[in-house]
Amino acid sequence: MPYILGASFSNVQHSFNLPTYFVAVAIESTRKCMLDNIKTKEEFQEDPEYKRNLFDLSNVENEINRFNDFVIKSKVIKLSKRDKKKAGNDLLFIFDGFLRAIQSVKSSDLRVASEEFEKCFLHIPLNPEGKELMVEDLEYFRHPLSKYKIKFQRKPEFYKILELARLCVWFENLNMVRRKRPFINKQITDSHDIEFFQIRKLVWNSPPIESYPNSFVGYPRMVVKTKHDMKDLLIHPNKYLDIFPISPACSGQGRGLDVPECVRASSKEPFGAILLNGKFEKCKFCAENMKGTLCLFQKSRCDGKEMRCGDRAFVSGVCHADFCIYVTLYNNKVKVGRSIESRIIGRLIEQCAFDALVFYPVPWLPFADYLEEKLVDVLRDNISDFKAKEVSRFTEKITSEERYKNIMLLYKNADAQKGRDVVYNRIVEVLKSLDNPEATYILSLEQRRVNLKKNWRVSDEMNLDLNNFVHEFRFKRIKGNVTGVIGSFVLVNDKAYDTIKMEGYIVSVPSK
Repeated sequence: MPYILGASFSNVQHSFNLPTYFVAVAIESTRKCMLDNIKTKEEFQEDPEYKRNLFDLSNVENEINRFNDFVIKSKVIKLSKRDKKKAGNDLLFIFDGFLRAIQSVKSSDLRVASEEFEKCFLHIPLNPEGKELMVEDLEYFRHPLSKYKIKFQRKPEFYKILELARLCVWFENLNMVRRKRPFINKQITDSHDIEFFQIRKLVWNSPPIESYPNSFVGYPRMVVKTKHDMKDLLIHPNKYLDIFPISPACSGQGRGLDVPECVRASSKEPFGAILLNGKFEKCKFCAENMKGTLCLFQKSRCDGKEMRCGDRAFVSGVCHADFCIYVTLYNNKVKVGRSIESRIIGRLIEQCAFDALVFYPVPWLPFADYLEEKLVDVLRDNISDFKAKEVSRFTEKITSEERYKNIMLLYKNADAQKGRDVVYNRIVEVLKSLDNPEATYILSLEQRRVNLKKNWRVSDEMNLDLNNFVHEFRFKRIKGNVTGVIGSFVLVNDKAYDTIKMEGYIVSVPSK
């Protein structure tokens, strides 16, 4: 079966310090008519919808995906400036990329490996200034590329298979460009048809634990930062959302009523430092000046009296506040955690807890850290007492997917809801049985079992399964009506998005 092939390249200028990309695609010659209605790169570039939001490549990707079932595509070949230097000149550099792309197609499919291509349509080589390079010289005929039946093409004579290759390699380049700080900041500062804000947190109301009546606390607010101030968006069923997550950025620093701002924020970087490593929520400069708050997300670095962080406001307002230790059940795992007492109910709801056993008050943060760690240790040492209760692990961390699976199990399963008290009762029994000062201290605290199920606001008719859970939301448009809110999860058109994973993300919002 004869095949035709198209190959193209993108970013010969190495813009944004990215490589030059090469992609080749092949199709059976008898099926080439299936490409007749392909939308070209130029048509996308003139499309007002594409120009409106250059971060959104979904229409380009969808067009490419239309042909996936009958097109054989190469791996994306990436050649750097160093590769260009090795090649010796611009022309041989392009030839090398084309050759690798063609060889990648041949090695990726047994049908193609044994066939000669009927024709290979290649984008005529360009130099970094965009000028066409001459290919009718001895360099081409001495190059291994010359053994293929090559036809070089230029606009507007591109064959349809070459148009598809151009789309594929253009998408690969744009997909990487939209992740670069200079490009992100330029779009934020220059765009007039799109607004931008940064998601800070989904916050639920938090009544005092002593008086919480196990009832609905009200719908949560999404706290967001615009280029200039802070605002709240009430998230409730039937609320319409239209946001496009782009990139995490530094959460900045601020005190009291001040708008938190990254120290690197400027007219050219409205949201401050774009974070390329998702492990952190602050850039290194803001983290250096906000050492105290880091103790909320990791083990305390001192006993609260040494004040190693040097942050008096944090030490007096947070470090020496009253805390809670809690345990809550996620399927077969028990999570142990701590929270400032004034926020414990809201914190548990945000964690998608269905219920919890809470011990309080614990004076100052370092002591709460210590008790949390010791409680995990003693429960792990006695895990055999929980085997019959189908508890497999005690942990201080629960993943987003584990929380979602817990929601799936419980949200309309009355039988699964009933058996949980047995686990909490057993935890108290184990603590009572231990000759352990930490266990004795924890039991001397107030303890309360809270139920949070009335804050799970989702229709009983909705069937939640793992297909609803969205793992990757970056560069995906979230558009539609809110159909439910469970803890940190917001359901939009029945797809579940974990807003904890969205914290810090800059999102674009179409202007009204």
